[in-house]
Amino acid sequence: MRFLGMTEKRPMKATSVAYQWKYDKADLKYCPRCGAPFTLEDVDIPGQPQLVCHACKFVFYLDPKLVVVAIVTFGPRILLLKRAKEPGKGKWALLAGFVERGEDPYAALKREAQEETGLEIKIEKVFKVNAFPDAGMVQLIFEATALKGQIVTNAESYEGRFFSWEEMPWAEMAFASTGETLHEFIMEKRNGASARRPK
Repeated sequence: MRFLGMTEKRPMKATSVAYQWKYDKADLKYCPRCGAPFTLEDVDIPGQPQLVCHACKFVFYLDPKLVVVAIVTFGPRILLLKRAKEPGKGKWALLAGFVERGEDPYAALKREAQEETGLEIKIEKVFKVNAFPDAGMVQLIFEATALKGQIVTNAESYEGRFFSWEEMPWAEMAFASTGETLHEFIMEKRNGASARRPK
């Protein structure tokens, strides 16, 4: 017998390498089109240097990373995943993932749900947007509903579970923004009434 929110592990080989995704313009040395060295110089706006390749006349504009995040509910409970990778390894977070270039954010979120939890979700609406300029990242946070409760995690998570508000592991959240987002979500669902966070 399987219980609601119980996690199965999908057989996937995990890597022990801690890959990095954060970088600055100065970290990018060579043109991806022709391999010639980049130079950093003002193109249109003074004081905002861009990566320029004079060999093939290419300007590489460093875009922020777009991340889709989901507050996935199943009945009155909310999905959290215990991360198996840094940052926040061993702590709880919302379902999230990067949007690939050319990918629709809604399709990206459904893909991430399938890959990370095995869940089919119905996306309800955009809940909020978070911007982290220092990290070069924008989060598009959605409300979503799981169409079933059986979670099958992959190598990115140790465990997945649906929590009630009273069960939330506040002291074990991977990111401060996770707790803040959940608190705002509960407050909205309570029609603006104060949602006191358990300590």
